[in-house]
Amino acid sequence: MSPIDGVPMDDGRGITANTDGRIGPGIYAVGWAKRGPSGTIPTNRADLIAVVDLIAADVSPAGKPGGDGLDALLTERGVRVVDLDGWNRIDAAETARAEGEHPREKFTTFAEMLAVLND
Repeated sequence: MSPIDGVPMDDGRGITANTDGRIGPGIYAVGWAKRGPSGTIPTNRADLIAVVDLIAADVSPAGKPGGDGLDALLTERGVRVVDLDGWNRIDAAETARAEGEHPREKFTTFAEMLAVLND
């Protein structure tokens, strides 16, 4: 592996110097950069998942309410949230409206779209 400016290397092993995928603040390694030329796609995928967890822990601000906080804010502001089931209903209605060879006829206003959810 060729060195990357500013990224420490473990020259003896030919990989980035890392601890469980963490190289330094905001710098991470997965796959061969993390452990050397070994493993397969599933191995690399497992590395990726572990490093995503590291990144999430590093960027998740302590004390922030996350998704629950967003839900509460949207409810407080009277925003109608469309979940996956609602989106599927809208998608099915647009498909059913299609004429000829068109795969769908899109709604042109939010009111039309949300009316499908009120039925």
